[in-house]
Amino acid sequence: DGSVETQDVGRDPAPSFDCFYVYPTVNLTSSAESDEAMASDPAAELAVVRAQAARFSQVCHVYAPLYRQLTLRGFGSSRSAELSERAYEDVRYAFEHYMAQWNEGRPVLLIGHSQGSFVLLQLLDREFDDDPDMRARLVSAMLIGGRTEVPEGKDRGATFENLPACTSDTQTGCIVGFNSAATDTTHEDLSRWGGAAQGHDRLCTNPAALAGGKAPLKSIFANQGSFMKPGKAAAVSTPWVELDGLLEGECVHDAHSTVLQVTASDAPGDQRDVGDRIKSVPGWGLHISEVGLTQGNLIELARSQGAAMR
Repeated sequence: DGSVETQDVGRDPAPSFDCFYVYPTVNLTSSAESDEAMASDPAAELAVVRAQAARFSQVCHVYAPLYRQLTLRGFGSSRSAELSERAYEDVRYAFEHYMAQWNEGRPVLLIGHSQGSFVLLQLLDREFDDDPDMRARLVSAMLIGGRTEVPEGKDRGATFENLPACTSDTQTGCIVGFNSAATDTTHEDLSRWGGAAQGHDRLCTNPAALAGGKAPLKSIFANQGSFMKPGKAAAVSTPWVELDGLLEGECVHDAHSTVLQVTASDAPGDQRDVGDRIKSVPGWGLHISEVGLTQGNLIELARSQGAAMR
């Protein structure tokens, strides 16, 4: 109805598990190779960590390493393989340091978006998939906007041999993965973000309904302006804005793609406005905003899976 309510969201002072988060591509320089300037001015990295990872401190200790990532231009560089490996090695070293110095035997949940998901996919493949002890310590891995694949009709066996897709909120040692699209996302972009190799499907696990079907999304966005329809603006000064139940998500599959399709629930009289956030961006679909679109569901899933590890 256009009204707002402020909630105090506290950090859990003694969570039972940790979250290890790897951020997406934020280095937008024209160079193919990111330099060391990020260490002295990590403003872009800190902004995305606040937007995508800070709220997870409700349920876990959050660790977020700085790493030398590929720039957007770097993905098309002749050195992309070398630079990708360097990004992975930075995160691997950070993970080893975290495990040795700070983990103290707690279970760990991995969270990544976009390039962060690609890096964590490698870490899971090399350090977890074939190691039963490491798998036993894994709460889950949230590989959002990545490229996890499964054989058609299976929950594992393509990207990972032993790590299955999550199908319930109490299952642990499993993978949550999806790529988001809007109803107006083009066929080309659906194939780009939701396509897979012959005989495979792109993994789609709806964090609001792991068993399948359509379900309400609990969206949490970093506050960047009004979230009300024109003429219904309300003053919002909090760091985040929650838009519970305004959107719905469902994994949709066709011959060319599998994506998490996000739509507005269109409840009568609802004055909240996320039109720009569910409007497909050419070349990107809903990739840029997909963590915020599902963040409340991901946090609640993390809470439930973490409790199941006890």
